[in-house]
Amino acid sequence: LLCDLLSHMLVYKPEERITPLNACAHPFFDELRDEETRLPNGEPLPMLFDFSVEELGTIDVDTFKKLIPLEYQKTYPDDMFTESSENNDEE
Repeated sequence: LLCDLLSHMLVYKPEERITPLNACAHPFFDELRDEETRLPNGEPLPMLFDFSVEELGTIDVDTFKKLIPLEYQKTYPDDMFTESSENNDEE
């Protein structure tokens, strides 16, 4: 998985590179989205999913669902990722 992520990051043409939030949604980081994951000292992970609405406005619905665990998705506005808002971003 690491090699796959790096191959998307190290693309020569910037417009073809993976974006930072899409990189965060890569399966390499899936363990961080597992609520059972703990730090080596046994403590829970710090809050990792407090992205701003502006940051999340740069990604599509599928990436949002991969990036943000379901229990944290509920903290964002319901209409933030609808088909109509997704189409507006493409214009």
